[in-house]
Amino acid sequence: YSGSMQGKPTEVVSTQHLFIYSWLMYQYHNNVETRFILHDTQAKEVPDFHTYYQLQVAGGTRVAPAFQLAEQIILNEQLAKDYNIYIFYGTDGDDWDDDGKEYIEVLNRLILHTNRIGITVAKNSWSGSAKTNVEKNTEKSGLLETKAEYIKIDTFSAEEANEKQIIESI
Repeated sequence: YSGSMQGKPTEVVSTQHLFIYSWLMYQYHNNVETRFILHDTQAKEVPDFHTYYQLQVAGGTRVAPAFQLAEQIILNEQLAKDYNIYIFYGTDGDDWDDDGKEYIEVLNRLILHTNRIGITVAKNSWSGSAKTNVEKNTEKSGLLETKAEYIKIDTFSAEEANEKQIIESI
């Protein structure tokens, strides 16, 4: 997730990922390999869920590096040949890359190697009803229509989010 988020969006996305992680560990025991990536303008993999859940990074936000690192891990370790790959990404929707060119390019490539990509946009109160860069660029890409079985996006107000909304988003 975007570690440069603050406040309620971070809480909502972290809670959602805690729910996903807990369910996967309960349902599949040791048959799941998880990876955790945090980013601001650069992405880094962290060693475990506890670090992921507790750590924040600082600075601006570029979304593409997070997906580029996921792609690099998948390709370098040849994970697609042995694993079903699901990517869960959480953000407040901020992306300094206004046109989303790098982000959309890497999404197009990742779809070839994944079973599903789920994107949650937990919007800040200041963004109101306006679409965020992540929403606009994802919609503009056409992937939500042409690759609907592989990519989904859910958007809601972080301030109004409750447990039911977080679970429905999953």
